[in-house]
Amino acid sequence: MFGQKLTFLMECLEITNVQLAVEMHIDPSYVSKLRNGRRKLPSHSDFIGDAATFFAAEVVKKEKQDVLAQVMQRPYPDDILAAEDMLRNWLENEKNRGDLISNLLYQISHSGVDGGDLPAMLPSDGNREGLPYYYYGVEGKRKAVLRFFEEVLARKVPLHLKLYSEENMKWMLGDPAFAKKWSSLFAQCLRQGARVSIVHSLSRDLDELIESIISWLPVYMTGRIAPYYCPKKRDGIFQRTLFLAVDTVAIESTALAHNSDVDMLNVFVTDREAVGALEREFDCYLELCRPLMDIVTDHFRSEYARLYDSHIVGSGSGAVYYKGATPSFITLPDDLAKEIDARYPESDFYTLYRHARDGFLKLLEKNDVHSIFNIPKLDDSPIWQGVLFTGEAIHLSREDKIRHYQEIIRLANMYDNYHIYLDEDIDPQICVFMNEDHGVIVERYSIPPTLFGITEPTMTSAFYHYLDDAARFARVNDQNRSLSILERTCKVKKS
Repeated sequence: MFGQKLTFLMECLEITNVQLAVEMHIDPSYVSKLRNGRRKLPSHSDFIGDAATFFAAEVVKKEKQDVLAQVMQRPYPDDILAAEDMLRNWLENEKNRGDLISNLLYQISHSGVDGGDLPAMLPSDGNREGLPYYYYGVEGKRKAVLRFFEEVLARKVPLHLKLYSEENMKWMLGDPAFAKKWSSLFAQCLRQGARVSIVHSLSRDLDELIESIISWLPVYMTGRIAPYYCPKKRDGIFQRTLFLAVDTVAIESTALAHNSDVDMLNVFVTDREAVGALEREFDCYLELCRPLMDIVTDHFRSEYARLYDSHIVGSGSGAVYYKGATPSFITLPDDLAKEIDARYPESDFYTLYRHARDGFLKLLEKNDVHSIFNIPKLDDSPIWQGVLFTGEAIHLSREDKIRHYQEIIRLANMYDNYHIYLDEDIDPQICVFMNEDHGVIVERYSIPPTLFGITEPTMTSAFYHYLDDAARFARVNDQNRSLSILERTCKVKKS
């Protein structure tokens, strides 16, 4: 992630927020927010280029050059211009992927279910004849979409909506007033009982795909939406949009990819036979698609086990990563897991623990496993709350936590391929588990608790790079130091 790389360079070169802010002509608080990921890079300037120039001039000591060469995995150049290029490329290399995944996780953690206090826009029951059936250009498409949702709401019964658009998302997200209107209407459709199948286009760049996913997150967490993607690439010349409500109404349009601002025709279809034909087209296309995400809002324990088996455990020797504020429940010692099960008899904790633990031990036989969690604290706050236990807080005492850390130390000493990284300020409301060969599980603990299972290759690759950076730039990324901190933590209680 860009913020982690920026922090690494500043700490390595002993540069303060104030020093960098003076060089970049920005406020020191902005530098702080860049470092912790709370602000995006300024779009109006070449911040990375200017920062690379500044950092290159500061790398004068041979030991600093050696450290950077080791982290960047290439020799540090003697020429200062070449050093600037290397630093710039390194900062830019995973800027988009790492920051996009970081932003996606932040949005997953903090988004609420849509449809709260947005303005009501229910249509009247009056005569709706005379409205046009042809709309032109982007503004016409927006009018057609608003009418589409109004027509769905006018039926006052749950409908199945099928949505697909390859077009640039600016028509949907570029006008805040329109975005608020359509999201309000869409939320009302969901409250009316609608269920939705949506196909996301992978012809977009990763940033646009994730921006699209983020825009849909609040309604994803209602559990009423099934998102898909098509792995087959289209020619990219023409872009299709198809919104339909089964047996009711549809919008269709086709635009040229590089000239979508012209007055393309958007056809509003109400003839049921024509809507049926468009539905058959959508269904045939859907047969070519795959789920973009599994979204789980209930039956968490059984669904977690299913996702864990398909996304984390499996054939191959791909790297496995876990990142959470606390260590995974999978690394608890068996006897403590049984005690937790006895304390919370309704949770069926031990059954899930034993299932996941057996898979974890198989991974340790053949995979590199990386675990990233916060530097230990022996307070009495809940260690988990949410997804795995349907909102029930599982409390661990100081002694419980020490037993957990001791088990982690034991596993790390037993398996050379089990790597521990300690960090700070990892979001306690989210955790990520992934196998680079299979997929990703994202767990949201805040209300409403939600599980996301991801196997789409582009997103899986982006998560891999995000987690690999998280490990490399963790506060403590040396195995011996990590284990030493855990051992000292365990001795605190005894002394």
